[in-house]
Amino acid sequence: MRPGIIVLAILCACSSVDANELTPEERTARALSYKNISIGTTLKDLKRKFPKAILTASDKSTGTSVYVLLGDGAPGAEVIIFRGAIYQMSLLFTPDAFSKTGGRSVLLRNLTKKLGQPHLTRGGFHQWTFPNVQRVIRYGFNNDNAVVIVFDTAVSEQIEVVKSG
Repeated sequence: MRPGIIVLAILCACSSVDANELTPEERTARALSYKNISIGTTLKDLKRKFPKAILTASDKSTGTSVYVLLGDGAPGAEVIIFRGAIYQMSLLFTPDAFSKTGGRSVLLRNLTKKLGQPHLTRGGFHQWTFPNVQRVIRYGFNNDNAVVIVFDTAVSEQIEVVKSG
């Protein structure tokens, strides 16, 4: 697995806040991407970029589906789709991935360099919250693995409304 590379690319994205008013950390949080996919990438584009993506779960009550991305060095990546677009991305870092990227401390240091100090830290869990761009980034680890999760908080709220009926 070569998922140790998180591409932090600045992409054009719509927001209710003028991009000139955003901090560098907010711009980075909004633009986090992996292998040219990001929050808001359509399912059609995802399947074009990752033709071997596997549907692993689907919840008709919420309209969500989960895909694991295979091929092109991306096993260990998982995305959740809502209303035809990615609203959450998760990247799993295994010991093999860490051996290629310098370890979990390097990953956390790189995230902190780009996103600032975490807004919440508990043990091996770190969270950055960016309400102006509707993003939450979470980083957690155990003895062997780590995960980085990025999600759109506005979509999460929509899903909660759907769940509540």
